Amino acid sequence: MNTRGRTAGRRAHGAWHRIAVGVAGLTLYGLAAASWVSGQTILDRPARLEVEGVPLVDALRLLQERAPVPLVYSPELVPERQVSCDCGTRTVRQALEVLLRDTGLTFRATESRVLIQP
Repeated sequence: MNTRGRTAGRRAHGAWHRIAVGVAGLTLYGLAAASWVSGQTILDRPARLEVEGVPLVDALRLLQERAPVPLVYSPELVPERQVSCDCGTRTVRQALEVLLRDTGLTFRATESRVLIQP
């Protein structure tokens, strides 16, 4: 292959790379814009959680699966107590308020996850 062929090949590969990066960027921008337009955060997602008399750590695991929402916490800091939450139609925020009541734990949301801490 001569030098012109290699240069043309690099240009074509570079063009495809720029197109792929551009499409990915637009997709991410669209997702972020949709979230911003709706004004909702991950705390506003439906909890879809119905538990009665289960360990708190198990209820948090179920909330992660059913919402679905990434919860970040240390299981060692979660008190060993039984909780109930009739949270099938509540938001993640409301479910966490119920589950963490009187535990000494709080929560706060980042863009992509919920942090649970003392």
